[in-house]
Amino acid sequence: MTYPTIDELLKRINNRFLLANVIAERAKEISNGSLPYIENADFSQPIKVAMEELKEGKITYKILEGPPKKQEKTKDIEEFWTTRETISLEKEEKKKPKKSKSSSKKK
Repeated sequence: MTYPTIDELLKRINNRFLLANVIAERAKEISNGSLPYIENADFSQPIKVAMEELKEGKITYKILEGPPKKQEKTKDIEEFWTTRETISLEKEEKKKPKKSKSSSKKK
């Protein structure tokens, strides 16, 4: 079995880093006992088997969505602080200072 070149594999997955991750993950599965999707596979070389499977289109990958963007988090923080400001303003309105009578008598 001849294993494919990187250029051949980049036709399937156009990102080198993603390509390396897909091959590594599939090679781990083969090492842990998963049966290869190609015939005449050499179990002693799981990376080559994974590369051949990818070349033949036997394995696929899926990119999952990441966490929400940072802007959405800042919006939540802004809402938190605006509600805190309105609460503190309401408390200040209730605590109106009392005028002291002693200061007016001293004159």
